[in-house]
Amino acid sequence: MTTTMVTFTRFAGKTKTVRVEKMHIPLFDSRSKETIKTIQSMLNYPIEFLTHSRNKNAIFKLCDTNPIAERIVETLIFEIEQVSLFVDFKVVSDSKRINLGSSINILNIAQSNVSSSIASDFKMDEKTISQYERELEIKNAEDLSGISILNVDEVGMKIIISKLLDIVWLVNHLSLHFLGAVELHSDKDDSFIFSVKTPELFHNLWFASAFEKKSIISSTIAVRKYAELTLTPESVKENIDSVKMLHVRVFSIFSQHWRLGADELISSIFHELADLVLILTKVVQVESFSIESDEVNREYYQELVKAYPEREGILNTYDMVVEHQLDLAPENRLFNIINGALTLGDVETIRGMLSQAQFFAEKRFGQNWNMDVERQQTRYLIDDLKRFPHLEVLDFEFNTTSVEMTLDPKAEKLDVDLFVRDKSKSIVYAIQLKHVSTLSSSGVSFWVNMLLHHQRKLNVGVMQLQNLKTELATNPKAFDYLIAKGLAKEEITSLIPVLVHNVGAVDMIPMQENIWVYDLHTFRKVLTDQSSMADRYENSSYYSYQTDKSCIKSLRLDQPQSIIDTYVNDENFKDLKYYDFAKNIRRDVVIGNLKFVAEGIGI
Repeated sequence: MTTTMVTFTRFAGKTKTVRVEKMHIPLFDSRSKETIKTIQSMLNYPIEFLTHSRNKNAIFKLCDTNPIAERIVETLIFEIEQVSLFVDFKVVSDSKRINLGSSINILNIAQSNVSSSIASDFKMDEKTISQYERELEIKNAEDLSGISILNVDEVGMKIIISKLLDIVWLVNHLSLHFLGAVELHSDKDDSFIFSVKTPELFHNLWFASAFEKKSIISSTIAVRKYAELTLTPESVKENIDSVKMLHVRVFSIFSQHWRLGADELISSIFHELADLVLILTKVVQVESFSIESDEVNREYYQELVKAYPEREGILNTYDMVVEHQLDLAPENRLFNIINGALTLGDVETIRGMLSQAQFFAEKRFGQNWNMDVERQQTRYLIDDLKRFPHLEVLDFEFNTTSVEMTLDPKAEKLDVDLFVRDKSKSIVYAIQLKHVSTLSSSGVSFWVNMLLHHQRKLNVGVMQLQNLKTELATNPKAFDYLIAKGLAKEEITSLIPVLVHNVGAVDMIPMQENIWVYDLHTFRKVLTDQSSMADRYENSSYYSYQTDKSCIKSLRLDQPQSIIDTYVNDENFKDLKYYDFAKNIRRDVVIGNLKFVAEGIGI
């Protein structure tokens, strides 16, 4: 949301407007480290956290004497005390642990209601509402990873899982309230209502989520179609051109979602990634197309290597796949391992592929593999933007080595990687680039763990930018340094700081001090042509093409609604038209004797 701040100065008895400055309400502010640390712990351990007295005191402190928030915390503590009698927080073997994500799919749990009040041409039938509700429950269940339920019968299992999901749902919304993103009040019926602070506050998140999901769905379809066309040697021969193009398409998933071109990282682990595609393809074929085949296990690939000795490396890849999958919680696995054989796991296929690829990168380069990738990412972005005549890349860094800074030594050091001048909009962006490893959490927990925690790289990037304008306003040396580098005074005073990264689900987010957080693909598309690659399938034929954007133009990164409008009015993105349908969703949960309602949030 944008508000206009007007400053007035009085001259000779007259009032004169001297400045109009657009300010954006931040979705999150990451400066309150202790508050965020407490919220993060509660989200990471939504059941166990409130079983400890010290943690209870910390949460009551966040309530800041708000009686409604205090009542909710009291309810949570009571419910957790009851359900804790039936759960175990210790890490246990898979054979003794309940996979809550899978449990939702097999148990008929009706623990909340979703109703639509959409008064438009968009109609949500009961099946759509049910599917939407189930998605929310599965995401909530991911926050319960590692919890095991003690031996109970089927009826008891339904009750316990329902209560656990209720608690997680309430913890998520209470956390959003503590973060300042939603308001909390009670109505005349004594229901507790969570509502968005301002109507547009979540629009960017919804759109970014829909944008990323569109890409994931497209990639998932490509994986399945490739598996289908390679079922038999005859099918491969009949559709050889489509098979070749689909193989390239599936393999491009790694670079596409890592936000890189064909670069050093992909080349260095090429064989492992190629083997992963083969393994995944075989598992999909066995499970989705019911082919007559041996089980997909190590013995299967040992026989394969006997026939094709040049593929010996696939055995090492298979072992790394098993190693990584066993280290993950069951609901986060690309593959389950049942009696030594691979079957498809519960996690979204693309998320699982990227998690496994990330493991390969860490095996090859160590835990800090992202640091070198940032260099590749920066070079890729600079070279790409230089192709457009309306953009000018100012390829220099601005940090504490550039000029003596006046910042508090305890603060995160100011650091800008490069500047981008959009000549068509007469504006300059100050860019900090980060490449990070993704996390398996979702929803509010994902945002807090990924973006807000003070030790996470994305938050470090935000903190490196947050003092930019203050430093330029108070330090003449810093201001003069940028002047010497080719920036005009007006450009410096209106700089827009942007953190650019590789996580598609964290996109178009306004933070403190007018900092914007953008996914790299969205960033470059918004500044260039808003085009995309599209897949087309006709029977057994496949082809791809780039959506036509003959008129190259940029949009302002600090005006996300114009970006959203441009995309939803594009015929190629018409399926994103209802990205904001969550604003019309009212979801309620009854916990104990109290009713809790979320309006227009969609968590």
